[in-house]
Amino acid sequence: MKKSFSSYASILFVILPVIISLAWHINNQGWPNDDAAEYMKTAYHQYLVFQDGSLLDGFRALYQIRNWRPTLFPAVATPFLLLFKGNVLAATGAALITCFLVCQIYIYAIARRYLDSLRASLVAASVGSCTANIFSSLVFFSEIAWLAFFTGFVFHLLKSEFFRKRIQAAIAGIFLGLAALVRPAETAIIAILPLIGMIAMALVRKVFSLKNTAFVMGFVLLSTFLLFASAFEKQIDYRFVLGIGIVIILSQLLLIKADKKDEPGISGLNLFAVSFMIINLLWWAGSMPQLYSWIYDASFGTLARVTDVSIKREGFFSVITHIFFIHLFPNGILAALICLILLLPDAKKNPRNIKRLSILAMITFGLLLPMCCLYLITGTSEPRRVFIGMSFLLMLLSILSLQDGPLRRIRYWGIALVVAMQIIGLLLSAKGHVLLFGNSLLTQYYASFKPKIEADQNEAVILRLLELGVPKNSRVAVYTMALFQSRDRIYEPAALSLAALTTGSNLEIIYFWDIADYSAVIKRLRENSIPFLLVDVYEETENNSRHQPYIQF
Repeated sequence: MKKSFSSYASILFVILPVIISLAWHINNQGWPNDDAAEYMKTAYHQYLVFQDGSLLDGFRALYQIRNWRPTLFPAVATPFLLLFKGNVLAATGAALITCFLVCQIYIYAIARRYLDSLRASLVAASVGSCTANIFSSLVFFSEIAWLAFFTGFVFHLLKSEFFRKRIQAAIAGIFLGLAALVRPAETAIIAILPLIGMIAMALVRKVFSLKNTAFVMGFVLLSTFLLFASAFEKQIDYRFVLGIGIVIILSQLLLIKADKKDEPGISGLNLFAVSFMIINLLWWAGSMPQLYSWIYDASFGTLARVTDVSIKREGFFSVITHIFFIHLFPNGILAALICLILLLPDAKKNPRNIKRLSILAMITFGLLLPMCCLYLITGTSEPRRVFIGMSFLLMLLSILSLQDGPLRRIRYWGIALVVAMQIIGLLLSAKGHVLLFGNSLLTQYYASFKPKIEADQNEAVILRLLELGVPKNSRVAVYTMALFQSRDRIYEPAALSLAALTTGSNLEIIYFWDIADYSAVIKRLRENSIPFLLVDVYEETENNSRHQPYIQF
């Protein structure tokens, strides 16, 4: 009876954050906006090909139709658009919930390697109900899919026992490859140190030889160089990249052989590398110039100069502190205190409690260090890029807190209290009451948790424009200065563009954001052959002279 209750309770704890997210999506009527709408627009284009063409045409569209972020993520929603017959809200919620559920299952599976079922489920509940993780399951951004694939990679990597189990190693390579298709640059950066650490430990244990390891790494670097070269040489045909890449992979499979007794892990390492390389070669062979353009613009170019304002204003340490508090308050901080106060005395009596977690700790800090260094060096202030590392740090702290040792029951109830605090805070926020536990940094996240009850009017606006005589396929500019003040917008351009697609009007929605005077705006409209203008409202009582075009319009 006790065992049965423990199993049902474990399942409940694991899926409780998912249930909360599902309830939010059921009540939410707000469409994806900004980048989220762009992702959904790509998925909707793919969906229309499935609707209008053959099944083969649809699968070809999944591969070929990409936006300026040429990633796999939009394709996550396409099957759900087919399932719900083009319903944007239903497809958005179903895609995010599915990814969130995969995250929770793999977080539980990782924790289960070190804890019993009930305590492992508490770890999953603690990580899943963290504000940043819940928020990522609500907005159609790629982070929750990224975490789903990455937790799968780490679990199967650990399960492979230093690449000795070939199937597990191959599955780990597949998951890492999928993570790289969702967020390529960040995945490559944060995966390097953990993989180097795992390979080094395997070499110490004589799982494979240094010679064969060098061969495997050489083939990986050769394939990577081939893709990297195609990013700068647009004349390189994607079929050439694929052909040479396949030759490299076949050579790797044929040339690297070893006795299972002497090197029990070399086949697993080889299959891990091959599965990872195949996925990336197939996806990126024809998209490397677009990928490079996106990464450069987002990290160093025009977009970065807009999004990196905060780090220049507040400083590196302020931004890092902000990120740590968003992810680790109150759960991570309380878990860390429990570790320091109650677990350390037991570490001297039973050091195996800590040593057995050393591999997971190495992976966790290997995920965090590169991004923290890049924040300091490049001034990149996008907190979503450290999302994986912070999620694993929270998981590690929770697992450490629930180890056997003194005052075990108190620590158990302490983590349970953390989970309860987070869930109560989320439920109150969904009702419009913000409970921050004294941390003002969480205001924007908790405030965003309230679902939008009123239906968005994006499709209604497009249909009204058609009623007023705007022909289909026309160009319509949305003029707004409320780039980062979404509360001041009447029209959200990306969502309107999505609505233009779902209504079949195919209006080309163009986003105008500038502070030029009236005549300059009119000149810009005429030079771009834009016959229609939709004027947004930007409420600002001071310095109205800067917004003179609005007054004149």
